[in-house]
Amino acid sequence: MIPAHHRTLPLVQAVEDFAIDRLLGDQFDDLIGDRLDEDDAVLVFDGDTACAGDLDLLHRGVAFGEPWDRQRHGLVVVDGNLSMGGIDLHGVDGLIVLGDLHCDSLHLREELLYVQGDLVARNAVRATASQDWHDAMAQTLGPLYVHVKGAATSPVVQTWHMPLCHLAWTAGSGAEEPLVLR
Repeated sequence: MIPAHHRTLPLVQAVEDFAIDRLLGDQFDDLIGDRLDEDDAVLVFDGDTACAGDLDLLHRGVAFGEPWDRQRHGLVVVDGNLSMGGIDLHGVDGLIVLGDLHCDSLHLREELLYVQGDLVARNAVRATASQDWHDAMAQTLGPLYVHVKGAATSPVVQTWHMPLCHLAWTAGSGAEEPLVLR
């Protein structure tokens, strides 16, 4: 079930209301700024948000318990802490959490993840990018798309063309394990 405290804002208004351009700094134009002329909307949750279930738009077109309309919602902003099951960002332009993010597992792709506080994935963090990227460019994808201002914690960290070594991993987190196709 979708939490009752959600609303939809035009992307331009969400950028202004949450100072998204300042949060992302120089990377704003690459990640969001080029979409400001479009009719994109942002799904906003005001305050701490807990959702039962997963955010997985790759395998099912349901987000937060309701059908996901990619044309209507591209970005999700949580103005507080977010706690939920598994998160797969495929099908979402980005997830911005202005508090802590707690989840069972997190699958990062070539979409924005910004966490103002700590990131805690109880089972695993996996980050993948298209193998079409040149090796030199692939090294910059993690820092471009994944921003965690606090500490990151996960027992398993697996990456493929999208390293996450720029995050402040806590003691006890799994060592980053780059996946290699053989």
